[in-house]
Amino acid sequence: MLKSILFIIPSLNFGGAEMLLIQQIKSLKSNGWKPYLAILSTNNSPELINQLGITGNQLIIFDSKDSVLNFSSLAFALRHYKSLINFTYKYCIQNIVAHLPLAHFWGRLLKFKKPEAHLLVYHHSMQYQASPLNTLSKRIFNKIQKGIAKKTDDLSVCISKAVMENIKTNFILKHPVILYNAVPDKFSYVKFGESSQQIATSSINLIIPGRLHSAKGHLFFLRIFAEIVKEYPDRLKLVIAGGGILQHEIESYITSNNLEEIVTITGFISNDDLLKQLITADFVIIPSHSEGLGIVGIEALMLGKTVVASNTGGLKEVFTHGKNGYLFEAGN
Repeated sequence: MLKSILFIIPSLNFGGAEMLLIQQIKSLKSNGWKPYLAILSTNNSPELINQLGITGNQLIIFDSKDSVLNFSSLAFALRHYKSLINFTYKYCIQNIVAHLPLAHFWGRLLKFKKPEAHLLVYHHSMQYQASPLNTLSKRIFNKIQKGIAKKTDDLSVCISKAVMENIKTNFILKHPVILYNAVPDKFSYVKFGESSQQIATSSINLIIPGRLHSAKGHLFFLRIFAEIVKEYPDRLKLVIAGGGILQHEIESYITSNNLEEIVTITGFISNDDLLKQLITADFVIIPSHSEGLGIVGIEALMLGKTVVASNTGGLKEVFTHGKNGYLFEAGN
């Protein structure tokens, strides 16, 4: 009988946690496991769902509009988690991996009802840096979650030392381990030869890869970039490779500062297309205010690119200033 495992994730879109989950599912399938997936909202990429290659009865998608931990998503979980319990019993699932905070909550509800299951909780972000415990309601909920985690969690995986320190200062980690994100071998279908086909130009090509979120520092960098462009008006080109909730705001900033001719936003693109964009860059910029690890930085290193990154979170564990990249103080 195949070993079964259930992954839980709030949504399936282009992000580090989601890309890692896809790798994990593919790897386990090739090693004799039968993976199941619960997606907790409808905010998903059909392309990524197709990449999973799992059959219909191994996938359950809930019709919530929320993919983050808030009052609405908690209320939805309390109303609907029994459907996921029935799913786990129907397919005799004994192993649960929960990615990101909302999924952690669902996983703990499952563990209460199915105590014989093993619950692995995956921490990807500097959660308490991005969302500090600065209100009474947050502190109360965090205390409740902490009490539940003591009873339910079997293993806590953190993607960097920085993430582990951030979580354990404010929460509880059961049998914690650090497991750095890896990248799959891309060389078979992202050819270095593509870079030689580029037309030689005098431009210096910069790229900021990743989703458009306030924690990623796009607007901070654009303010700096707008000043640098004044000194080198004919030299610089910038590609913002990704999409997200800040796209409209970033586009407005580009327009209001007359940067349309030299700044391009791709919107959401596949990981393969992102790597092809990275190949064309002279410098990869990672201006994050908060970053659990920074898998795009690892991908840039894999492609031999020069990286300029902030020194926040796990980026300091990927890059050593002056050796394999350049670091600046986050927000400076």
